[in-house]
Amino acid sequence: MKQATPGAVYVFGNISTPRQVKIGTTAGSVLARNRALSRTSAVATPFRVLFYYEVDDAVFGELLIHRSLAGRRVRRRREFFWVGKDELSDLQDLMTIMLTSVAADPQPKTVHRDDLSSEESIVWLEDPSSLPYVQNQ
Repeated sequence: MKQATPGAVYVFGNISTPRQVKIGTTAGSVLARNRALSRTSAVATPFRVLFYYEVDDAVFGELLIHRSLAGRRVRRRREFFWVGKDELSDLQDLMTIMLTSVAADPQPKTVHRDDLSSEESIVWLEDPSSLPYVQNQ
């Protein structure tokens, strides 16, 4: 039997893809994972940490969430899912319920603006719905 790996199941958003979220896992810092993903040339703008859960078995927790959202997956074998801004609260509720099997009391956490670099703070403050290219999609 494989041993559980404590960590976090996170939900990242990106203003370049406003109707998608990335749901993944990390055994390290959520903010460090966010920075690593945001530094690649494959993304136009940095990711924003929407919320995350600290759990006792991050890999299994991620699997539960991915399976429950299988019909919303953007591409097979990718951790991106179609979730609109107005559905984030429902996603958070679903994850809180689903993650009870891998955490004693799963509670969503967020990253405070004080923890962000100045570049990340700029993205943090932007509201995707106010950007013209988002409204035209």
